[in-house]
Amino acid sequence: MNTEEFRVEYPESMEAITKRHYVDDYYDSADTIEEAVNRAKEVKYIHLQGGFLIRNWMSNSDMFLEKLGERSTDAAKHFNRDKSTEYERVLGIVWQPVEDVFCFATASKADYRTVLQGDERATKRIVLSYVMAQFEPLGFLASVVALGKMLVQDLWRTGCEWDEQIDDVSFKKWQRWIQLLRNIESFRIGRSYFGYAKSNEIQDVQLHIFADASETAYGCIAYFRAIVQGEVRCTLVMSRSKVASLKQLSFPRLELLAAVLGARLKQTVIENHNFPISKVMYWIDADVVLSWIRSDQRRYKQFVGFRIDQLTKWGKSSELTSDCVWVQAPTFLYTPDAVWPKMELPPANTTEELRVHLLLHNILVPEIFTDARNFSKWTVIVRTMASVLRFISNCRRKTKKMPIETLKATARQENAGADPEKHFAGGPKFQF
Repeated sequence: MNTEEFRVEYPESMEAITKRHYVDDYYDSADTIEEAVNRAKEVKYIHLQGGFLIRNWMSNSDMFLEKLGERSTDAAKHFNRDKSTEYERVLGIVWQPVEDVFCFATASKADYRTVLQGDERATKRIVLSYVMAQFEPLGFLASVVALGKMLVQDLWRTGCEWDEQIDDVSFKKWQRWIQLLRNIESFRIGRSYFGYAKSNEIQDVQLHIFADASETAYGCIAYFRAIVQGEVRCTLVMSRSKVASLKQLSFPRLELLAAVLGARLKQTVIENHNFPISKVMYWIDADVVLSWIRSDQRRYKQFVGFRIDQLTKWGKSSELTSDCVWVQAPTFLYTPDAVWPKMELPPANTTEELRVHLLLHNILVPEIFTDARNFSKWTVIVRTMASVLRFISNCRRKTKKMPIETLKATARQENAGADPEKHFAGGPKFQF
């Protein structure tokens, strides 16, 4: 309500407060120091009118801090320090203002020290606690985090008890994963997508979403591709990863989950950036999924109707560096789009995962009363079977005291009934 009073007087600062606050922290950026200082002063003023004092400013510019009356500092900002403990959460995001980069701290509880150093083998409880303690919302380290989640899932499959030491195979994966965590302490990624380029120097911003799946995990990653001062630049935006469920899923279904995750990631990226995106492209190599997307969803099972190798499996390239493909994007994005890899779209209406329609019928098969080979004519056997079935039906009706079924007499039968002596002339007489 406080910001609404300044919508006309300070429209840009009002929008900044509304969209760039996270709880009691304010994050923003500007092209010039003058623009940053003016906006910061307006934000402070608006907050002060509501009785809120915003302080402890940090910036990659000492001049900005000086003009704002804040002390110049080289201290790093820990974005997710656990205030209830004296230790840093695993993979805590740290901003180094001087270098203007994000880095990651891996300090943890003292109880885990012997396990992390290899002096003691971890239990399932420790592995789960250590993996799930990670907090890295942008997914910069998703390729490493996903491996830890896969390890936890493997432990569930082995049936290992909570306080039982993990087996040899899992222990080797655990040691390898811990080494990857140690290595990310030297990993750096720039806070700014395109360095110190100003907004008017950035043109044709494209969003590229890559989605992939394996038998154990699926995920997606987003990159910005832009022309900056006449040069093609690509940068990692964010990523998402999930492990496959313990219940076995088909590979096309996992690929579909990855595609859905990519669509949601695209929406998140667009909603949280204020510069125009000229084009959005999805990169998926699953023919079945592409066919599903182009087809009528009502033809398929409910799972289909409603819903990066490095990201989804253990590999030699799991280690993160500032110049690896994971951060810098695939090399083909730096080339003209005319030479990008192209794949002919598969035809729509694939038969994979088609919805099944079941029609149930009750069929009564009568018992065989006689051998058809004993009859010379089809009409004779039909009449005989009809008489037998009528006799059975009449017997059942009689037991229920219901009227029996009768047939209308033929002309010959009627004549015989009217003059039996004439009909049976020359033969014996019967009395009915």
